Amino acid sequence: MKKHITSCPSRFSGICFHGLVLSCLVMAQEIEAATTYYVDSQWLGTLSGTAAQPWNSTHGNFGAINTALGSGSVIIYFTARQATVDTNSVVSETHSTSVPDAGGVDVSQKATNDLGFTLTLDFGSFYNSTTWPTAPNWITNPGTNRCVVNKIDAQDCGNSPVAKHSNVIVTNALIVCNSNDKCIAINGDNWEIINSEITTGLNVSNGPAILLVPTADVNHQGSSCPAVVLSNIVIFNNKVHDTYGECIYIGGGGAPDPKTCPGCRATNSVAGEGYPSHRYVYVISNECYNGGVRGTAANVQGGHGQGDGIDVKGGIEMLYVQNNYIHDLPDVFSEGVRGIVIQGGFTSTLHFVAGNKIDRVNLSFSDGLISLGDSWAGHMGTNILANNLLLNGTNNGANGGPVGLRLYDNTNTVDGTTNLVQVYNNTIVSNLNGAVACDSRGMWAVFSNNIYINNNGGGAQVSFGSSMRVASDYNAWAGSSLGFASEGTNSFQTTLGANFVNPGVHDYHLKPGDACLDVGGLVVIVNHDLDGVRRPQGAAWDIGAYEYGPPGALDVSFKPGTGANNNVDAVALQTTGSGGYNGQMVIGGAFTSFNGSARTYVARLNTDGSLDTSFAPSLNGAVYAIACDPAGGIVLGGDFTSVGGLAYTRVARLNADGSVDTTFSPNAGGANGSVNAIGLKGTVSIIIGGAFTTYNGVAQNYVAQLHADGSIDTGYAPSLSDYVYANFVLEHSQTIGGGQNLVTGTYARHYYARLRGDGLLNTTFGGATLDGPVLAIGSQSAGIVVAGGFSTIDGSSAYSHVGRLDFFTGALDTSFNPGTGAAAANNTVYTVAVQTDSKILIGGAFTTYNGQPQNRVARLNSDGTLDTTFNAGSGPDDSVFAGVLHTSGALLIGGAFTHVNGTPLGHIARVYAY
Repeated sequence: MKKHITSCPSRFSGICFHGLVLSCLVMAQEIEAATTYYVDSQWLGTLSGTAAQPWNSTHGNFGAINTALGSGSVIIYFTARQATVDTNSVVSETHSTSVPDAGGVDVSQKATNDLGFTLTLDFGSFYNSTTWPTAPNWITNPGTNRCVVNKIDAQDCGNSPVAKHSNVIVTNALIVCNSNDKCIAINGDNWEIINSEITTGLNVSNGPAILLVPTADVNHQGSSCPAVVLSNIVIFNNKVHDTYGECIYIGGGGAPDPKTCPGCRATNSVAGEGYPSHRYVYVISNECYNGGVRGTAANVQGGHGQGDGIDVKGGIEMLYVQNNYIHDLPDVFSEGVRGIVIQGGFTSTLHFVAGNKIDRVNLSFSDGLISLGDSWAGHMGTNILANNLLLNGTNNGANGGPVGLRLYDNTNTVDGTTNLVQVYNNTIVSNLNGAVACDSRGMWAVFSNNIYINNNGGGAQVSFGSSMRVASDYNAWAGSSLGFASEGTNSFQTTLGANFVNPGVHDYHLKPGDACLDVGGLVVIVNHDLDGVRRPQGAAWDIGAYEYGPPGALDVSFKPGTGANNNVDAVALQTTGSGGYNGQMVIGGAFTSFNGSARTYVARLNTDGSLDTSFAPSLNGAVYAIACDPAGGIVLGGDFTSVGGLAYTRVARLNADGSVDTTFSPNAGGANGSVNAIGLKGTVSIIIGGAFTTYNGVAQNYVAQLHADGSIDTGYAPSLSDYVYANFVLEHSQTIGGGQNLVTGTYARHYYARLRGDGLLNTTFGGATLDGPVLAIGSQSAGIVVAGGFSTIDGSSAYSHVGRLDFFTGALDTSFNPGTGAAAANNTVYTVAVQTDSKILIGGAFTTYNGQPQNRVARLNSDGTLDTTFNAGSGPDDSVFAGVLHTSGALLIGGAFTHVNGTPLGHIARVYAY
């Protein structure tokens, strides 16, 4: 049996807003249970915890649970709904009102010596579909109902020192806390609170909804039952709302000891009690709202519990607060609320606050939607705030003026190298008293790529203390002034309210053509935006929380002018002499001009789509294939007979500057028919395919291998029966035998074949039967993607125009499944490009995929299903013949189209792919 996964911290350590977190959580859900128990509070029969005789609560049953945990993991399934009525079930409090866990689960009864095995409490996966006395029948819960529980409490006040109760997963719960307790109290390593909803009743009078028990005691602003240092805490994808106190409270160290420092607050020289505190804490993708609205003002001294969204106390090491949505915190009792507040660290640690949306927070004091260094501690270590959206900080007419981001005096750091506040790519809009406020002490801070719009009523946007050491550049603001005299020269003032798609519905994505596009500074650590879109999508980082470029959208940084005057049939990335790419693109086709400048059949574009005026070869016929070799050479194939005034029949090589490479000499005339496909074996050999039957006067049916100098390799002797349209040098050749390549076209043997290194047919490959030509090939780790004019594979129309073959046998891979019902593409697919994540980009003449409208360009998931996150709008208005993934992460497409998504683009365009 698997133990609880404890390697998550190392997986979280990368600065990536998506993927790493989710992969760890998915791993945790793969735990195999040695023992499974069931709970149905309405069961009145024999109570043994089995599916046939479920418990009606966990009270009194931890002896059995702990025994099972001695040899393996345990899952307890609570019935998710009523048997006969589709409503939530409830862990009943009527069985015994005197027991401490009535209506809840007392995890402090869990054994401390569980050998690392995990206890999973699942409140939503199954339910008992019968009522007592009928025998239970547990079935999968098809709906959204969940078991309601009063609390889940692991806080241990009965042991000294305090014991940990570790390795716990709480999932699918609906916690409605009606007692004067925290809804969830975490006191152990390796806890996960996931996919749950947590709220409090109307008249409770104690504490936050989710509590990570502090390490400071009650005399130091901590807990009466403090914890020891805990690690690996995950709070993920929960909805926390309508609480008495904070929605999520990450307890840590507290105030300095009054005996040694009477009346003082923490400073850089005086650490609070309980430092250092917990480590590797992840608060990810939660929604928090209506914090602090429960109870009455008379419940506690000073009025009421605070209603912060996420409150992190001092001393936390390796903290990740990411992708949370915090909104509508009203501060109804004027206790002071913040969206996210983080106290000091006193260690060289990392606090990473990224991708959070905070909106409509009513701050009673001069505080921030995000506040650092408040109250108890000097905030040391590396503090990164990136891609946050901070909106509409107001107040209730009480004290002060709220801002988007507040750095307090005691955010002071020491050296500006290992201890630094870094503020990158945030969008801060319409906060009452400004975008950023920092007190006067000498903290180190860096501000870059931020947008400040309409804060402080359109007045000065930031307020930096006079003693601060600030580096600030590449920021954009709209207001009467920025408010910082030493701002860098790359920052600029923009137009008030003009930057965003639709602020009225909180859509703060940048508009096409906005001044904030492609003008940001390089911030390597911020490699994705708030949506998870890779940065940069264009020539440089965008300013603000969003990078312009959702998958499928037109890349507006690509500006080819009027483009080509006729079809673009081939595209390739320009290589450099070192084997890399420089961002330029070589295109070929039937065109004779590009953006008004004469270019006969081949041209090179700069990264931004403009014509490279230094590259101007002259051909007399169309180009159908291009391959750039690692040395920077450009091999062309097509229907031309002259290049640069020299005789080159249908195949030639250019130098990187566009001149003819005369060391490449086919001698006796080249190919006698068009060359449609080119494959390179490094700089050693070139494999060409097409409609020719001779090369240099030597019989060579439809495919040939050339030496680097253009002469024919007479040791390569294939014999095909018809045209070749695609040629792919196999990337796994070391596995199947060196030098093999896959060719496809209209010839017999089912329109595809694998050739050995000597050109002869590999007879072990070719188990699938296609009914039409294969025009494009792509390689995945799972197999070979084929696309073209066929309408069936092995008689199945589900693989119309696209399918996948087994890499080794060539048989149809039935795990590649475009979907159910309609055929895959409804018309020819001409081009395939496989992303590094194995998703597949296709272009062609199709207008639907699996019955869904998808005009001529689409992205498939690795299994062949349509990726609906890729949205090209109305797409190209005519066929796409060629495509290649650009170094920017976008897809360069060429074809017969003249518009893409309504935008005039002459036969060439680039759309976002990542």
